Amino acid sequence: MTQSRKHQASRSLLVRLSKDTPLDSLLQYCNSQGRVKHYFTYFQKQAHYVVVEFSSPDTVQQISQKAHNSDGRPGSQHSKEVAETRFLSFSRPLKQREKTLGVKEEPTILNKDLNSSELLFSIAQAKTVDEQLELLVRNQELRDAETRLRFLACSLMEEAFQRILPDATLHPFGSSVNGFGKRSCDVDMYLDRGTAQGVVPQKQGRNTYKLSYDRQSAHSERAATQSTLFTLAEFLERHVPQCSFVTRILRARCPLVKFKHQATGLACDLTGDNRIALKSSEMLYIYGRLDPRVRPLVFMVRHWARLNGITHSNPGYWITNYPLTLLVLFFLQTRPEPVLPALSKIALFEPVLEGMEEEEKDVELVFSNAPHIPASRNTETPTELLREFFHFCASFPFEKYALSVHHGSTYLKPVTGKALPLYIENPLELELNTCKNVTGNLVDRLRRLSREAVKTMDQLEFYQCDGDSSRVHSWGLGVLLVGSVHGKGRKRSAAMEKKLGAMFKALGKRDYSTYPNVDSWWHRSLYNGHRPR
Repeated sequence: MTQSRKHQASRSLLVRLSKDTPLDSLLQYCNSQGRVKHYFTYFQKQAHYVVVEFSSPDTVQQISQKAHNSDGRPGSQHSKEVAETRFLSFSRPLKQREKTLGVKEEPTILNKDLNSSELLFSIAQAKTVDEQLELLVRNQELRDAETRLRFLACSLMEEAFQRILPDATLHPFGSSVNGFGKRSCDVDMYLDRGTAQGVVPQKQGRNTYKLSYDRQSAHSERAATQSTLFTLAEFLERHVPQCSFVTRILRARCPLVKFKHQATGLACDLTGDNRIALKSSEMLYIYGRLDPRVRPLVFMVRHWARLNGITHSNPGYWITNYPLTLLVLFFLQTRPEPVLPALSKIALFEPVLEGMEEEEKDVELVFSNAPHIPASRNTETPTELLREFFHFCASFPFEKYALSVHHGSTYLKPVTGKALPLYIENPLELELNTCKNVTGNLVDRLRRLSREAVKTMDQLEFYQCDGDSSRVHSWGLGVLLVGSVHGKGRKRSAAMEKKLGAMFKALGKRDYSTYPNVDSWWHRSLYNGHRPR
């Protein structure tokens, strides 16, 4: 999947349409240069953008060269300071603008999650809790255009970096590729420098960069990563269009540079010392495809945990999405009839080579057995598994045992000088605890909220849909999610019940016959200025 997406991105242009220039003018021009295989449009901060994929990368190179050679300033100071990329602007000549009106494009908003009210209205259309779980995934997962945009952003950055690192390659990882990403998720990028050991890019003058040998980088991969990222951060700030808010976090365990790509609206994290993350992303992707119940369960647990303050977008004492997903996978591995196999049964795993420095550690992980894994004989429904997951979290002795997705079993926690309230082993680096920052109070919170969730799901009313979309908060996932949003599990007020009911009834009166899903309705309402409150 990743390779095909990379090929799509390499054959694509990102184009900003100037004001009053219709889409069909751009498409007419593109088709005159080569065959257009696919395109989509979106709006970002009131600007209209189009991603155009051609059948051949040669067409992309041809159009890019024409655009950069026709800016009227070859060899100018401007051309030296701005890296040439496949991000272009298109404007129809003034004399042609009044001849055809073109088709006015309906705005499409990408990389934006539904808010709580919109999500509740969406799942209100379901008849069962299982259907609600499927709708939850459908309204949160990355759509095709959002996935394409993430790979294109990565490809554009790779193209820019190759100006000073000719053999560099960028690989997206994390939520953008592992199958569990939400529409608002960041783009994680891993940089492979493609240079000899100790050779890093260094700034030589105002606009000049050279590959140079650095003695400290030659003896430490971490030092090489820090030096490279420092230089690339400055390069992003000064020379790469549409990149802003560049932040260096070079002393972290995995040094990184954070920045915003304005044209796509994507927040990006660039790291150069995180090879293991590529394999982790592949592992999660494989597990998400082994059984159709995995993704609905993970999406629901992540959403519930975020609403209840168990996870958080900022670093701290919270559980992050990765170990939380591992917790769900472990639960599915250890059912009386397992839903998922242990990692060691589906992958060839090679331990770290002896004698390597800590920062140079790597693994070989080959999922050669994954296509041949027999289907699970577990017959529990997604709803039943959700209830059992909460029961598992409420009763498991986290204070005593470590959880291993690699082996699909538990073991006594390692004895350390520091208390470890939660120990979820990293499946690819078995000596590491993915939850070493988590506090005992948070584990207690997880237990308490899980007990409340079990009690909620044990009520008969939880499963009774009365067909009234205004009462989504009275049954099914709405009870769990609304309780989390409004009061963190406390009893909801009658006023809130009345407000939600009135809102859902008003939404239900709209004609959805022309809109295939809630997202289309939401985008139309934004365009018409009728954003629901």
